[in-house]
Amino acid sequence: MSWTDIILQQLNIRDEVQDKESPYFHAFTVLSNQLHNHTSQSEIGASELLHWSVISRENHRLKQENTDLIASLNQSAINLEKAEMALSSEIKTKKSLEKMLARSNTKIDNLGHELKEKDKAIEIINDEILLHQIQTNVLNDKVAELSRQNEVLVQRLMTRAQVEAEKLNDANEKVSKKPPN
Repeated sequence: MSWTDIILQQLNIRDEVQDKESPYFHAFTVLSNQLHNHTSQSEIGASELLHWSVISRENHRLKQENTDLIASLNQSAINLEKAEMALSSEIKTKKSLEKMLARSNTKIDNLGHELKEKDKAIEIINDEILLHQIQTNVLNDKVAELSRQNEVLVQRLMTRAQVEAEKLNDANEKVSKKPPN
C-alpha cells in the first residue's frame, strides 16, 4: 500500500467521523442563525432572553465539543499515519531481512555441498596416499630382498673369483717351477 493510499484512507476515515458529527454542525448553524435573528429584533422578553441564554450556552458547549472532536480526530489521523509509516518501514525491513536470510541459507547449502565434495576428494586422496604407501613398502621390501640377494651373489662371485685366482696362481706356480723343454 503506497503512502498516497494510506493518506486517502485516513482522509476517508476522517470524513466518516465528520459525517457522523454533521448533525451537531447543522444544529450549531441553525442555533447560531436563530440567535442572530432574535438578537436583531428590538423586543426580547425576559423568558426569551433566558431561553436564548440557555441556547447560547448549549451552542458554545457544542462548539467546544466539536472543536475538541476535530482536534482529537486530527491527532488520531496523525498518529495513525505515523503508525502506518512505522509499520511500512518495519515491513520493508522484514522483507529485506527475509531476502538476506534466503540468500544466506542458499549460500550455506552451497557451501555444505562444496564441503561434501571436498570431503570426498580428501577421502580419495587419502586412499591414494595409503595405496602409494603400501606400494612403497612392497617396493622397499623388494629392494631389501634384491639387495640381500645381490650381496649373496657378490659374495659367491668373490668367493669363486678367489678360488679361480688361487687356481691360476697355483697353475702359474706349477708352470714357473717346471723346467723348460
